[in-house]
Amino acid sequence: MLYIRSSVNYKRNTAKHILFLIISIVLSIVPEEVSAQNSKSSSQILSAMVGKIRSAPSVKMEFEFLAVDKLGLQNPARESYSGSVTASGDFYKLYNSNFELFCDGETKWMVNHSEGEVTIFHHDPGQTDIVENPMGFFTTVESAYNFPERAKSEIIKSVSPSVNGQQVWSIELKPKNKRAPYKEIVLSINSATNQPTLVKYTSRDNSVYIVVIKEFKSLPQQLPKSIFTPPSPLPPGYKTNDLR
Repeated sequence: MLYIRSSVNYKRNTAKHILFLIISIVLSIVPEEVSAQNSKSSSQILSAMVGKIRSAPSVKMEFEFLAVDKLGLQNPARESYSGSVTASGDFYKLYNSNFELFCDGETKWMVNHSEGEVTIFHHDPGQTDIVENPMGFFTTVESAYNFPERAKSEIIKSVSPSVNGQQVWSIELKPKNKRAPYKEIVLSINSATNQPTLVKYTSRDNSVYIVVIKEFKSLPQQLPKSIFTPPSPLPPGYKTNDLR
């Protein structure tokens, strides 16, 4: 009788051990599967975005520039504005109501309407600051920044009605250039279109800014060089600083 009970207990204990082993194996696999679903190769995502931008004859981007506080909330005491960027090859133009920037691939004109001033200088292709040269920034992220192996999948919330609810891949970028004016950038790319959606960057003084990309579209043809130079003559009374 004792032998039978011992045998039964042994079988029960063995069954428990087997069940525990199976559960342990399943639990060790599930997080990897979930992780694989919620992350993707950063290099693949960036390459797809860069390829889409470079393959277009011209592109146009409507954006909103927001200054935010440490909690990520818009700070009304700091500068915020809307604008657009048009680019074709090495040419680009940035516009908002107070400021325009023109670049024909060789020369750059900064037109400050608030101050009534125009500054002219040689174009530096290596200058790819997101505010000054957005397209240069987007097309050099693979080489100019360090980034993690995997991107993070998330849904944009409480930023702007134009992008809230979008499913994106977010990638944290660290500039290789130690003299860059910012220390960290988070680039969010729409997972369905491979187009940039949101850029959040932190400056060296810990100020935080967000560029909301309200619309990003490819244009079917190259644009004439003339639209990437300021109108002539400039409005009367504007001061010109030629730094070439």
